[in-house]
Amino acid sequence: MAAIEAIIQGLASGSHIVYMASLYGGTHRYLKQVAPSFNCTVTSSTTSKLNWRIPLIIAKKTVKMVWIETPSNPTLWLADIQAVTDIAHKSGSLLVVDNTVLSPYIQNPLRYGADVVCMR
Repeated sequence: MAAIEAIIQGLASGSHIVYMASLYGGTHRYLKQVAPSFNCTVTSSTTSKLNWRIPLIIAKKTVKMVWIETPSNPTLWLADIQAVTDIAHKSGSLLVVDNTVLSPYIQNPLRYGADVVCMR
């Protein structure tokens, strides 16, 4: 959780974060309840609609960061890291991938263009 906090608090005031709704509960609560106290706004998206919703959200907001967890804990929803990277980078947003469930040996998000990878 300290890594998550450091990543979010590193954003400029007024930043917007888009995240997949099926994140680890602690991360989800931090984004919804604590990030706003640092003047960050957040929008969640279901994983199944993530790839088409992110461009719509980015077009309307000042999105600085897209946050995914794949596979997510505990639902094991999957997100296409490369597709989300392409969408995020096209708009100038950073992509953060929580890679807790899989180790870097099995899945290495940096190979797919992720900017930040966190693990617990």
